[in-house]
Amino acid sequence: MLEITEASKNLGSAKRIGYLNDIFGARAAPGMISMLSDAEKIKPYIDILEKSQGAAARTAKIMDDNVKGQIDELTSSWEDLNIALFETGKANLTGLLRWVTGLIEAASRFVTENPKLVSSILNTLAVLLSMRVGFLLGSYAISLLITPQPFPARMLRSCYSARADWPPSRRN
Repeated sequence: MLEITEASKNLGSAKRIGYLNDIFGARAAPGMISMLSDAEKIKPYIDILEKSQGAAARTAKIMDDNVKGQIDELTSSWEDLNIALFETGKANLTGLLRWVTGLIEAASRFVTENPKLVSSILNTLAVLLSMRVGFLLGSYAISLLITPQPFPARMLRSCYSARADWPPSRRN
């Protein structure tokens, strides 16, 4: 900024504004004119920034030596491993995905070309499943009727067997 101020100090105001518009654009030029007029006040801050060269690198090195730095390094290594594994197994994975895609497309074509057959198969499966559920419920109901102690009573007995008054006595 000091160089721009030095180079443009002998120019007239109109020429100076014209050059700054060309360099920085119409929106930024007014702000730059203001900054250039106070360039001498900014010089101490510029000196501080120039003297602090390497401070960011030293801070980064200190941060890398702590736990956060180690976690960042571990994360980076894990991502490298994932990339390497994907690149290694890409051919096999691609083949598998193509096979699954082909299988799904074939099934979709079959369903589209044979809607009545698919509907009949699904209806048959639904009937068979309903029959299986009915047989299971029926066998459970029969077992409850045949056994001397139905399942819920056995469950209650096992839950309350530690109580002294269970089962209740029938004294008159």
